[in-house]
Amino acid sequence: MLKPYKILLSFTVALSITGCLSVKQLPMTADVANQIKHKQITISQRDIPDFAASTPGKAMFGAVGAAAMISAGNDIISKNNIDDPANYISKKLPLSKNQWVKEGSGKSPM
Repeated sequence: MLKPYKILLSFTVALSITGCLSVKQLPMTADVANQIKHKQITISQRDIPDFAASTPGKAMFGAVGAAAMISAGNDIISKNNIDDPANYISKKLPLSKNQWVKEGSGKSPM
């Protein structure tokens, strides 16, 4: 029979490795570029999502620890002036500022 600390250790390791996947980036092919040639892209801006700075000490306290991790993570983001990468990406989408890109006037529905 497994001892409780081994179960807890296994559970902690399983939770700590979630999200540790890499993303394979695929370049846009010429066919896809031609398909979107005369289409329009709308750039919208959303509220910045919360960032949780996970530490073992805060993780021990469950929901209260989760709230503390989110608070600490948001403090790190604001103190270091870390911008949402989506803003940078959206500015780099068009190779030249032309008619097919327009700035969104409102918030995205998502």
